[in-house]
Amino acid sequence: MIEYFEKNLKSLTERGVDVTSPLNNFTIKYNMLIDGYYHKFFAGNLIYRFLQQEDMSKLITSINKMGNNLIVQYETWPDLGGVYLKCKKVDFVYQLNTVELINKFDNTDAYLDHVIKNVLDFSREIYPCYFNDWNSWNVEIQEDLSWIVIDLDDMFQWNRVRITD
Repeated sequence: MIEYFEKNLKSLTERGVDVTSPLNNFTIKYNMLIDGYYHKFFAGNLIYRFLQQEDMSKLITSINKMGNNLIVQYETWPDLGGVYLKCKKVDFVYQLNTVELINKFDNTDAYLDHVIKNVLDFSREIYPCYFNDWNSWNVEIQEDLSWIVIDLDDMFQWNRVRITD
């Protein structure tokens, strides 16, 4: 799988695309489910800038800490602006803001406190990276009410990091 993505990424440079240039604003996203794992590939000039300036291993560790070891393998191509992730398939038990989930709490305030706590805990853990796409289909909520953020590509884009800069 890695070879497939690497070949696609290298074809960009063979065609003369300069991933280092902010003028070549492009993003490539692949998500494939094969043998119970999601294979995710992201590439682009914002990812190139991220890989030049951020610690990918730290971010992967943070995502795995907050997401039950979601990412089982990763590869980066810093000189080409590419990231590959092999992620466990996680099934929804609950989705954000559904009656089924809200009913797991004593009242709406308790539910909202739980949501805010999870957003803050995740945000603190991945800082200085940033995630703000808290849609119900981007967070897999488990039976024990723990959260697994599955929409990862925004965290690897340079314009989504260093929110205080």
